[in-house]
Amino acid sequence: MASCQLSVALISRRSTLAFSAVSLDLPAATAADSLSAVASGSSETGTSRGAVRDGGAHQGRFASPGGEGTAATLAVAAIVLGRWIFAGRRVGGDGKVVAMGTGIRKEKRDRLKDGEGVWSVLRSKSCREKKVSNRVVDDYGRRSLNLSNESHGHPWRIYRLRELIHATENFREGNKLGEGGFGAVYWGRTSKGVEIAVKRLKAMTAKAEMEFAIEVEILARVRHKNLLSLRGFSAGKKERLIVYDYMPNNSLHSHLHGRRSAELLLDWRTRTRIAIGAAEGLAYLHHEASPHIIHRDIKAGNVLLDADFCAKVADFGFGKLIPEGVSHMTTRVKGTLGYLAPEYAMFGKVSESCDVYSFGILLLEIVSARKPIEKLPGGDMRDIVQWASLLAAKGAWGRIADPRLGGNFKQDELQDAVVIAFRCTDLNPENRPTMKEVVALLKGR
Repeated sequence: MASCQLSVALISRRSTLAFSAVSLDLPAATAADSLSAVASGSSETGTSRGAVRDGGAHQGRFASPGGEGTAATLAVAAIVLGRWIFAGRRVGGDGKVVAMGTGIRKEKRDRLKDGEGVWSVLRSKSCREKKVSNRVVDDYGRRSLNLSNESHGHPWRIYRLRELIHATENFREGNKLGEGGFGAVYWGRTSKGVEIAVKRLKAMTAKAEMEFAIEVEILARVRHKNLLSLRGFSAGKKERLIVYDYMPNNSLHSHLHGRRSAELLLDWRTRTRIAIGAAEGLAYLHHEASPHIIHRDIKAGNVLLDADFCAKVADFGFGKLIPEGVSHMTTRVKGTLGYLAPEYAMFGKVSESCDVYSFGILLLEIVSARKPIEKLPGGDMRDIVQWASLLAAKGAWGRIADPRLGGNFKQDELQDAVVIAFRCTDLNPENRPTMKEVVALLKGR
């Protein structure tokens, strides 16, 4: 198997970086597609030998299905001076780099300068690769970038800031669809009359930049009917914006617990369709996306609903790309209280089964319209699994269902859904089904 030695050095004239270099000994194939998070701000990665966590350089060997002569691709993101730089999508045998990043102005043979005085240098030795033709943005948004959407076949583009200001009526308060920890989401309409949703980061913090970078990278890779589609993004000096398809029925959370729950009751059939759709979106991330992706924040607020109430899994800011052959990774805990798998919440051990656990919580939430954690009289807390387990043990399956349904559901389907949720939330991650198996169980196969 042909291999190439890739060295990534990130050098600043004005400050010291969190890490100095990443050296990877890779097969000359598409293995490095699995390494887009190898130089994340926390310097975490995984190897085929198990979980790795440290603060310095990383070395690892990754199996490659591509064989000899295939393209060696590398996608590395690093925090430099509080800004994200995507250093390389494809690295040629002559050391030539094609990269996308904030302030990148021009492509050179051995290095790429940016306007902040940061150099990103990638050199390739003894690397056999096909020649690749990609366009480079010279001012991160001045032109449309076809880097990832050519290679993955996804129709997204880079927007000019003024386009999105016009579409959202200068981010008018009345256009605001919702707000989270890192910013607000606004409704907008393009000059062609297309409705869009625009996420606007409220602050240019390193943490927010990290989420922006991860979400754009993941959404650019995936395309599935049950995943929220990326339309594009904008990244200027003071703004970070992500553009999505507009979801007119908002989030599942709004229908179960929010204002929309009083306006429109989701019937049993719609709830089962939403559960299956969300499961299929997750199954795609875990089993079909390359590399596999762990969402890490599955919850009702991150399941959006289109005009036909088709479920769209959204918000990939906490997502993790998993290299082939890696069973788990150790990382900082992120996500939402009540949905976190115990092994992840306590030890930071993340795997696909963590998403399965979160989906089990979500499934009980869909069935019952109860929140994942409830406060009891006296101040004690009880989670939804404990509550449902007590009723199931008494044989009171019908009491688990949302009382607003008025008994309009199939008893056997309700019981099956609850049992599937219990399997997903098993305390032992090895006992949980895969998301492929969950989809089959929900469909009664």
